[in-house]
Amino acid sequence: MKNAAIVFLFMLSTICLAMGTAVPAKAEVVSIGMLPVQDESGDQIPQKLLHKIEQDFKEKLTLSYQDVLVRAVKGTPAGTSSMQIDQLTALGRQQGVRYLLRSGILGIKSDSALSCDVGLYAELISVDSGAVTTMRANGAGSEASPAVDDVRRWEAYHFRSSAFT
Repeated sequence: MKNAAIVFLFMLSTICLAMGTAVPAKAEVVSIGMLPVQDESGDQIPQKLLHKIEQDFKEKLTLSYQDVLVRAVKGTPAGTSSMQIDQLTALGRQQGVRYLLRSGILGIKSDSALSCDVGLYAELISVDSGAVTTMRANGAGSEASPAVDDVRRWEAYHFRSSAFT
């Protein structure tokens, strides 16, 4: 009886494989090179804030998508927003990534009500074809401490709050 069960399972497995009903392999992991977040607002946003937004964006992508590997692009020149697509694709090939992610802050507006509105953009650039997909998002939030007098103190904003998601 035991041998019959083993033979039956073997035959069933063989038939399933022959019919193409085998479980497909996991999807390929896509490597994305992330360029530093740029200040396109003209508001002289501190580098510390730009770096924090970059880290939060990278973390969100990494935790939300299991088939994506986001890595910071090393050795990038300071004004990546002015680089041409062919320069970026060459940089991506050099880094060994399939896509490059170029992002930035379009504008930040704060008022005396201690709130902040932020406009962000992201460009996903295919290293193989040079195709560019552009996305844009806006968010709003408020400062961590309403007692703070300076509404332009960047570290006081809750950028991880649900308002900015």
